Amino acid sequence: INGKHSTGVFSKILKPYGITAKRLRKIGGKHASRVHGGQNPTSQHLEFLSRIAMRHKIARFDSGKYYAEGDTSDSDLDSDPEPEPET
Repeated sequence: INGKHSTGVFSKILKPYGITAKRLRKIGGKHASRVHGGQNPTSQHLEFLSRIAMRHKIARFDSGKYYAEGDTSDSDLDSDPEPEPET
């Protein structure tokens, strides 16, 4: 694989529905903001969550690490947890 992502097939799937990839990303961002918004979110908080959901970068199919809120540089998530001793 040369690192380029083809959107042709994806566009063909969306075309009968009149949805562009850009519109689908916006729909996904709004869905993510509502799912993670809590019971009584403010409109500003929903907009903030939507911007976070839209702010991903796809690099070699490893986009999961880009879905983070705030600074995670000092996070322990990258290290392997030590196993619990058996008793």
